[in-house]
Amino acid sequence: MAVVALDTNIIIAGFAGDQSVLDGLHSVEKILIPATVAGELCFGAFKSEKLLDNLKRVTDFVNQFEMIMIDMEVSVRYGIIKSELQKRGTPVADNDLWIAACSIQKNVPLVTRDSHFDRIEDLTKLWW
Repeated sequence: MAVVALDTNIIIAGFAGDQSVLDGLHSVEKILIPATVAGELCFGAFKSEKLLDNLKRVTDFVNQFEMIMIDMEVSVRYGIIKSELQKRGTPVADNDLWIAACSIQKNVPLVTRDSHFDRIEDLTKLWW
């Protein structure tokens, strides 16, 4: 896989030194970060006891990669995904819908450890 998008839990696992994540990061050519993931990481930094250290760590990491911004195409994709899940009665948290929409719109697999992403059709997932 040449290009991937990262879910929040993968980045946190990488910060914790998870070897499978570190190996995965080195095995791809390009990494994309959905804007919502960056927001979740910043939230985690702001609620931590080491705000400045963690915010710097998040900023330094995210700034190495291209961010997938939420534009109109991603917004339409979000609407499609959310309406399909609602019709099936299988909701997923809104932040994760945005993350999935970013990955689908860019046509890249999402690296995650969250099984609820399995409910989202057209989303390719990788598990590191």
